[in-house]
Amino acid sequence: MVAQPEKGDGRMGLVEALLFDSGRPVVMVPSIYRGPVRLDTILVAWDGGKEAARAIAGAMPILKQARNVQLVTVVEPKMRDAVDLPGFNITRHLARKGVQAELKRIASDLDPGNSLLSHAADIGADMLVMGAYGHSRWREMLLGGATRQILQSMTLPAFLAH
Repeated sequence: MVAQPEKGDGRMGLVEALLFDSGRPVVMVPSIYRGPVRLDTILVAWDGGKEAARAIAGAMPILKQARNVQLVTVVEPKMRDAVDLPGFNITRHLARKGVQAELKRIASDLDPGNSLLSHAADIGADMLVMGAYGHSRWREMLLGGATRQILQSMTLPAFLAH
C-alpha cells in the first residue's frame, strides 16, 4: 500500500517501479483520502486486457467481501450500442468464484480515466480495481492514458496490477 505521490515530488517513479517490477499488485491511497478504507462498493475497470485480468485475480479476496461489484467498460458515445461488450465471460468467471458483478458500459467523451473517476463518484465506490499501464510506459508518458490520469487525479483508493 502506498500513498499517492504529490505532483512533482519524484515518487511517481517509485510507484511505476512497484507496478512494473514487483510482480505484485499495488494499492494506492489518494493524498486527499481521510478515514478508514471501506470495501462495500467496488468499481472494476474492465477492458478485456491481461492487466485488468491480473487486477481482478489479485483483488479476488476484496471482491468476495464487497456488497456491490460493478465492472465498467468505457467506450466512445458512437460505440454505445455496439453488440460486442467485453466482459460477459469475466462476469461468469466471477460468479463461479462467488462474486456477483454487474457489467456496465459507459459512453463518454471524457478520457477513460476521468470517466472512471466520475462514475466511481456517481456510485459511491469505495475502491477502484484496474489494470495498470496497458500501453508502454513511454506511450503513457507521451500521450497520457487511463493509468496516469487515475494516478494523478484519484479520489478513492485504487488496486492496480500490471
